[in-house]
Amino acid sequence: MRKQISSIVLVLALVLFTLFLPSGCKNGSGGTAVTTAEAAAACQTVMGAINLVFNSGSTWVPSGSSVSWSGPGLSMSGTVTSSPPVNSYALALTFSGFSDIVTGYTVNGTVDWSMDMNTSSGVVTGTCTGSVTLSGGPVTSQTWNVSADRSSSHAEISFGGTVTCNGSSFDASTLSLNRVGDANSALQSVFFGMGSVMSNQPAWIPGSGNSVSYSATGVSMTGTRVTGPTTTDYDLTITFTAFLDSEFGYTLDGTVHFVLACDNAGPINSGSLSGTVTLATSPAGSITFTITNVVGTWGGSMTFTGRVVTGGGTVDAKMLVPG
Repeated sequence: MRKQISSIVLVLALVLFTLFLPSGCKNGSGGTAVTTAEAAAACQTVMGAINLVFNSGSTWVPSGSSVSWSGPGLSMSGTVTSSPPVNSYALALTFSGFSDIVTGYTVNGTVDWSMDMNTSSGVVTGTCTGSVTLSGGPVTSQTWNVSADRSSSHAEISFGGTVTCNGSSFDASTLSLNRVGDANSALQSVFFGMGSVMSNQPAWIPGSGNSVSYSATGVSMTGTRVTGPTTTDYDLTITFTAFLDSEFGYTLDGTVHFVLACDNAGPINSGSLSGTVTLATSPAGSITFTITNVVGTWGGSMTFTGRVVTGGGTVDAKMLVPG
């Protein structure tokens, strides 16, 4: 009898152990259970794609009220309608092997992003719905049912609703969905400061050889500029000292090292960016660049290879757009 009771206790113990495994267990839908941090990492890849599409508006292809856009592993189609001062967006983002070098995820599937934006007040209301599959990490499926609201221009977006990962629902407000957007705002602020240098080249002071320097309120530059018949090469160190970004209201301190090889006609053939800048009052807090390549056009569309690190975490630089 005692042996039978011991056997029953052993079976019950095994059942309880299986039910309460801390990680790697199966949830009710048959997927592997994940933590909030793991869910947030998977969400970062999807939000990075949304950030990339919305901040690439200058390269959207219009056709009446319809718009489209495409990039590596990602495409968008939908409509944009206007009833001033409100612009309404109804966009479908299709992932076809969209990859993220930071999280390691590759994404397939479709999410729909609907949004109303008041261009006068900056107020935003929107929703993100849809399902994607992922590889490269513990999250293999996601279903989005998320609301997004912003109270004014440059304010952080507040997220509500849920993201379901492997069958388990997570409160969207706990998933750091602003991480990529905050990094993008910080990058845009730094590029605003860099632009104040690059756009004032007639005021650069020549030194010996190819040396140049420049100084203005809150920003200074030293480096070299080599101009040839068809190309110009820049190797610049730009230092911010309480530089005020008048658009975002951030105050910048720090140094970046910026290297560009450009056609004189405008296109950037290659480039790199490194350094760290702190941004007072920015949700990102600071931004550290490890960008190994830059292509595009200064003041226009640029794409990056590499990473940036902010107070919120590390982000794949290809998801960020400077302006």
